[in-house]
Amino acid sequence: MDVFVGVLIFFGVFVAGPYLVVVGLRALGKRGGYGDLYAPEQDRPPRREWPLACRLHLYHRWRTQRTPDGARFQRCLGCGTSRDVPGVGLPI
Repeated sequence: MDVFVGVLIFFGVFVAGPYLVVVGLRALGKRGGYGDLYAPEQDRPPRREWPLACRLHLYHRWRTQRTPDGARFQRCLGCGTSRDVPGVGLPI
């Protein structure tokens, strides 16, 4: 019985606890993110086929691509979401 209680405590502290903190913080605040002014339209797979990290907006695998006119944008390999490439430097 003591081993079972120990396993439950371990699971709660090291597995469920951190996951619930991440999901809770994600639910409390929405990040603004970047727009997608330059990205061309592309068909996206249905939401149920996205990787879990993309569905929870926890992590995207961004890859930089270019439009035919040379503008850069980033697209997620998992779900197809696009955004502008973050700028470098101070806005003037």
